[in-house]
Amino acid sequence: MVLELFQALEKNLESNPMGGYQDAIELMDGIQDGRFFELPMDVQDNKLFRIKVTFFGRGERAIPLFIAGLLPEDFDTKFRDLFTEYRDSNG
Repeated sequence: MVLELFQALEKNLESNPMGGYQDAIELMDGIQDGRFFELPMDVQDNKLFRIKVTFFGRGERAIPLFIAGLLPEDFDTKFRDLFTEYRDSNG
């Protein structure tokens, strides 16, 4: 789901270059090539939690992605559920 989020971010950056998502992309460095999953679990948890809160906590950063139709309507709920499941299964 993180990759799907990043694809939406990239599409949004094309139409809105002032989107301000670079920090999120840097935060998840290594997710595409798998290096992210070699990090200690507490580091993974912290980074994923920050993404979850930033985009789907109050939702301010995800709103343009939903409005543009770049993310499915229930993406935030599924992301939170999968994050919790991943964290609990490794914690």
